[in-house]
Amino acid sequence: MNAAVHRKIQKLFLLTFSVGIFFFTTGSYISYAEEAGEADETFAFTIMHTNDTHAHLEDVAKRVTAVNEVRSTTEHSILLDAGDVFSGTLFFNKYKGQADLEFMNMLGYDAMVPGNHEFDDGPGTFAAFVQKADFPFVSANINYRNEPELSGLYVDDFGDPGENGKIYPAVILDVNGEKIGIFGLTTEDTAFISNPGDHLIFEDYLEKAEDTVAGLKELNINKIIAVTHLGYNYDRILADTVKGIDVIVGGHSHTLLNEPQVFHADDEPTLVVQTGEYGENLGKLDVVFDESGVLQEWNGALLKVADYEADPAAAARLDELMEPIEEMKQQIVGYTDVFLDGSRENIRSKETNLGNLIADGMLARAKQIYPDTVMAFQNSGGIRASINVGAISLGDVLTVMPFGNNLVTLDLTGEEVLAALENSVSQVEDGHGKFLQVAGLHFAYDRSKSPGQRVTDVQVKTDSGFEPLDPEKMYKAATNAFAADGGDGFESFRQAKNDGRIQEIYIVDYEVFNWYLNEIGNVNIDVDGRITEGDKATLPEEEEEETPPGGTPPPDEEDDDGTDPPGGEDDTPTPPPGGKKGNGDDEPRSPANNNVDSGNKTTPVFNEMNGENGPPLPDTATNMYNLSLLGFFLLGTGCLLLIVLRWKAA
Repeated sequence: MNAAVHRKIQKLFLLTFSVGIFFFTTGSYISYAEEAGEADETFAFTIMHTNDTHAHLEDVAKRVTAVNEVRSTTEHSILLDAGDVFSGTLFFNKYKGQADLEFMNMLGYDAMVPGNHEFDDGPGTFAAFVQKADFPFVSANINYRNEPELSGLYVDDFGDPGENGKIYPAVILDVNGEKIGIFGLTTEDTAFISNPGDHLIFEDYLEKAEDTVAGLKELNINKIIAVTHLGYNYDRILADTVKGIDVIVGGHSHTLLNEPQVFHADDEPTLVVQTGEYGENLGKLDVVFDESGVLQEWNGALLKVADYEADPAAAARLDELMEPIEEMKQQIVGYTDVFLDGSRENIRSKETNLGNLIADGMLARAKQIYPDTVMAFQNSGGIRASINVGAISLGDVLTVMPFGNNLVTLDLTGEEVLAALENSVSQVEDGHGKFLQVAGLHFAYDRSKSPGQRVTDVQVKTDSGFEPLDPEKMYKAATNAFAADGGDGFESFRQAKNDGRIQEIYIVDYEVFNWYLNEIGNVNIDVDGRITEGDKATLPEEEEEETPPGGTPPPDEEDDDGTDPPGGEDDTPTPPPGGKKGNGDDEPRSPANNNVDSGNKTTPVFNEMNGENGPPLPDTATNMYNLSLLGFFLLGTGCLLLIVLRWKAA
């Protein structure tokens, strides 16, 4: 080989080798840059949330500590409430939500959706609550335009970020430079189960959710949270129906979700969370989004508020607010012309007039919401004292019913009613608290028979008299949440609840009782043979018209702060035609999709990134591999030329 050819081959080798090195290192750099870019383009933050606190402020000073601790250990966080701050304890009766609001302002909430109970005391009380809030409200499916008390507080546009003390369909929060869209939805049945007046319009939640999500996406908002007061079944429907919602912070059904419920886990996930009730838990949800706004990782938990130390400043303020509450307990809520017997030896073994009064009140209150309610049951263990003749104070009522159980209704077969009555008398010899005081039926039992076979006759009250209990027929019955959950051994109640045959009316027992005292005036009630021992139930010889027992109205006193405002059922009944308050059932509009996984572990959206279960690789990744292969090819070619050069030289 002559020298000229040799030099040409050497130059070709050097050029090929250099270009190969360039492309190989360029491809490697692009690979590194892609990996680094992916790590940098995720966004993580924490959502803290509460729902259905219902004026339970007893542990609010501990909630302050819990929130502060989360903020101190997370870089970015927001705090949301899913409604029903109002109604449930004497704090609301006294302060009309302002005491709760004082602590919410102290806690630094970022947004809240109104629940149905926010309208219990009318639009004016809610308006006063909104005006003094140090945060905005989100409410996409309530039309406020014609309500004089609230129209001036409503802004028919997205708040960016939104003014405190105003109501928006949605707000856009800036969290470390990232835009988060937050919108609110309230149960449409608020019009029938609360007291919102004649001018508010509650619109279809699914349609408004679709519109609001579309509007946020038009503004390039790709991380969207719905704060809802709909109930868990409706949250499931929302998650399945409306695409583009990343997180649903729920309320209304008081559902305890220990971990996020995950919908569409293999696509673009939607998480549903809820904390239970009464401020007992603080929800904490850690989320990680990719640059497209798709959830990549999440980790959810409920923090038990009672486990935290009380914040000293909040505790001191709570003590100040408690002083008038103690004074309220002296307020007179009714009068009785007769001694009301709640003694342990009687209330747990026989019909008493106080048991009748309480059961009658439960039946009457439930009928206001569900007119087809025909019977009521109160376990005697929930009645703890008698009431003397004369004035009845709020403190007397709380002594009689100290547990704060909520009213519910159950759809029971006659067979299940019979099972409950059998359980009621199964340990009557022992004075067990499961012995039921009843309304709407009379029954007889024989304690000489074996437990489970003691009830001898059951007669159900109808508009025309009494008729025997039909084992196959369905009856709507009122009781308390304790018994409905199977407390005191009421398994037939628990079965109905587990089957979804329950309507939860979040009115606490003492408020039901106070309401009934106000309805009937002076109490003058006796036993009337509802529960007897023997073979046949004792029936009145002549049925009076269905008017509550009572006499003359009580003399004028101070306003009854212990009575419950119009309101009630909290799992969205179907309203009656043309009514404002009324009945319905608890069925969702369409069956909830069961495509739901639970989990609070850090869960990637795509477990395999092979193009089969995930999106296609981006073009930059493909180019990176092409460059690397080209570089490898050129390096190989250069090495081959070097071998040829040496062989020729030899």
